[in-house]
Order: sequence, then C-alpha cells, then structure tokens
Amino acid sequence: MSLAVEREEVTDEDQLLRRIHPSMIVPDGQGSLRISSAAFKDPEMSGDSEAMLKRSGLAPEWSILFHPSHSLARVNVKILRDLEQEVVHVPLIEDPGRNNTPNRFHIQANGTKRGSVPDRIRKASNLVVLKSPP
Repeated sequence: MSLAVEREEVTDEDQLLRRIHPSMIVPDGQGSLRISSAAFKDPEMSGDSEAMLKRSGLAPEWSILFHPSHSLARVNVKILRDLEQEVVHVPLIEDPGRNNTPNRFHIQANGTKRGSVPDRIRKASNLVVLKSPP
C-alpha cells in the first residue's frame, strides 16, 4: 500500500540499500563471506534510498533496524538502470519489513533479473553491514 507522500525522483547517483537475509551470506571460497547472487533475483527488488535517508538525518543502518540479524548491501542506481532495471520511489504506508510501519524511503528496482543479471548486481554491490550467519 502506498504512503500519501510525494513520490520523488530517484537519481542515478543514489544508492539502493537492500536488507540481506542471513541465508544469503555465503562463503566466498577464500575464507571470507559474500552476498549470494540469489539476494538480487526479485523482479521487484526493494530497498531504501540512501539519499532520502541522509536528507532526513538517518544512517543507512535504519534499513535494518527491525532486522538485527540481517546484513545491509548498497547498490548504485545507475548500475541497476544500466542493467535495464527501472528504479522508482514507492513509499509504503505499511511496510511488512518494518512491522507494518510507514516507510517513505522505500524504492524498487523493477525488471527481469535472469541470466547474469543477479551476479552482476552482486558484484556491483558492497556491504555496509555484514552479519555472520548463524
């Protein structure tokens, strides 16, 4: 359900902040951990706008406030658009990922994510917060 706030343009310079479930943090084969490309397959991949959070005085970690076991990844909007993803602001009146509270920072990367696209997004992403899986 959309929130009754003005939709904002999402610029190419913005970053999509995506919560990463603990099951999507996997060994990288070199003794470290990385995000699985499966975390980036959703055709309506959602997250929060880092620029909108900053304008409101909030840190990126706001995105995982209700999910203390989740990691947080950052992906540049221009890279998503270059991969034929439509990135739009979709404020929510009830965000199921935030105990059904409003989320005016919610954005989505809409588009098919088949073939190499999820792995290309994974490689372009960086971890803001890494939580080791249980």
